[in-house]
Amino acid sequence: MTKDDTMGLITKIRAYFPSWNPKVSPRELLETWFDGLRKYELAAVEDMLEKYIQSDESGYAPAISQLIPKQNKNGFTGRIYSHADFVEMEKAALADLRGS
Repeated sequence: MTKDDTMGLITKIRAYFPSWNPKVSPRELLETWFDGLRKYELAAVEDMLEKYIQSDESGYAPAISQLIPKQNKNGFTGRIYSHADFVEMEKAALADLRGS
């Protein structure tokens, strides 16, 4: 992401969460968010923002960490399994046990 991308993202977040009022100067806000998100693709971060907006019930703006694309958290780049994936794996494992 570029600084311009980051500024656009901050503008979007402010539009979606009008009560969001960070306690830092606009320059510090931009620098902090850019530093936290600069190595990610804008489209991936915007996708995370969209997912956050769709699922959040708190009414609070997201933190930087909530917008990091899941496959990149903690340096992990493999597949991210959902809860449904684990349920299916558990069902398959139980079926194997019953069949043995």
